[in-house]
Amino acid sequence: MKKLSAFSLVEVSIVILIVGILIAGVSQGKKLLKSSRLSTARNLTQQSPVAEMSDLVAWYETTLDTSFIDSEAQAGVIGTWIDNNTQALKKNNATQSATAKKPLLAKDVFNGSIPAVRFDGTDDFLNFDGTSLVASDYTVFVVEQRRSASTGYFIGGTSIATNTDLILGYRNNTTVTQAQWGNDMDYTVAGYVTPTPVIHTYWLSSVAGKKYWRNGGVAPSASNSSQVAQLVSYSGSNIGNYYNIYYNGDIAEIIIFTRALKIEEKLLIEDYLAKKYNIPTPAGSAVAGTGAGGGSGNIGDASNATYVTCNVSITGVATPTMVNQGTGVLNCNATDYTGTVNYTCNSAGTLTTSNNTCAAAPPHQYWEFIGIYYCTSNMPGNRRESPGSTTVVCDVAHHGKYASMMNLDNAIQPTATNPTWTGISSNTYFWWDCYCNNYDTLICPPCTTINSVLCLAPYGQSVYRCNYN
Repeated sequence: MKKLSAFSLVEVSIVILIVGILIAGVSQGKKLLKSSRLSTARNLTQQSPVAEMSDLVAWYETTLDTSFIDSEAQAGVIGTWIDNNTQALKKNNATQSATAKKPLLAKDVFNGSIPAVRFDGTDDFLNFDGTSLVASDYTVFVVEQRRSASTGYFIGGTSIATNTDLILGYRNNTTVTQAQWGNDMDYTVAGYVTPTPVIHTYWLSSVAGKKYWRNGGVAPSASNSSQVAQLVSYSGSNIGNYYNIYYNGDIAEIIIFTRALKIEEKLLIEDYLAKKYNIPTPAGSAVAGTGAGGGSGNIGDASNATYVTCNVSITGVATPTMVNQGTGVLNCNATDYTGTVNYTCNSAGTLTTSNNTCAAAPPHQYWEFIGIYYCTSNMPGNRRESPGSTTVVCDVAHHGKYASMMNLDNAIQPTATNPTWTGISSNTYFWWDCYCNNYDTLICPPCTTINSVLCLAPYGQSVYRCNYN
């Protein structure tokens, strides 16, 4: 029988040494790979076409040594994201002075090597100057990956009036928006599962309307040719927040132009971003060999690309009347309709819908006509009611102002020394305003009830009461 013996101390030491060398080699290899990828990303940034294009107003990215203050980058807490726009005499840096609201600098996020500015979704944001976007067309590129299914905007502001805010981000878990507060375009996306890098391209032309591309390409992911309005103001512009709705995720790059870029210019920048972050582009994209996916064709072809359009003829959809090839969502914006329609415009110029949920608007609100009141003397407060009651629906036929009238414009009200009305004639009157607004919203100043009506003169008045049915 063969005698068994244990490993000697020398043999064990050799095995441990070999394993250690292998582990160190693997670890060093990973570091070299990350370093190589980061170096490639940095070179792509330095050689990118971004800085050469006119009307660049801000360029935030994370690979260059000039992107952050050294001490903040070392600490991993960002109070200043430096604008790398070499065209500008004054940098449009994105800043935050409150320590608790500063985002973090996370390492090795995109493509396993590229840092990201990480926003916590609670109170992090950076301020920048967005006033150059007022009364201007624009093209905005954002590379990001969200980290939750919650609503969050990576660019926003503080205004709440039509065309006074640029709002870009996730309206909800399955909707990306390009909004200007009341002048919005939405695009349906898959719900959040895990952080996934995305290239967003937002485009506005005062002639051609809005277009949105997800991960680049020639055909837009969504478009609306009727939304041509530019911003009339923009206050509180920032990265990571809109009106206290904070973005939870990582942002690697933001590029802002104050014009609608040409298709070939847009494709060049998307090509740069896709290669830098290794993000696949749509099949059939004019960006050749881009990222992990790469489309067919080339940049030269893109400048001469032929756009396919489809006519829109859907009951309940008033605008747009035409869409570009691709998929998207149409709002049921015709009078007295509500809902959305998912559509596909194919290469043959045929529009198909996967669902048509345009439906009659919800039940209208009503006014209730209470009655007519007459004064029994010249003193305020004495009245009697003329019986009668009916309702008026706030629909298309009744859209507009309803007003009752009494003759008080040039009247002098009673006082303690002069207890009668004077100056009243049949040619003077007072308007009592109530009207339907947008067909289903009641605007009734002063919307009153029976008990609050005072008889002010020996002339009758009609009173409407808001009745929400």
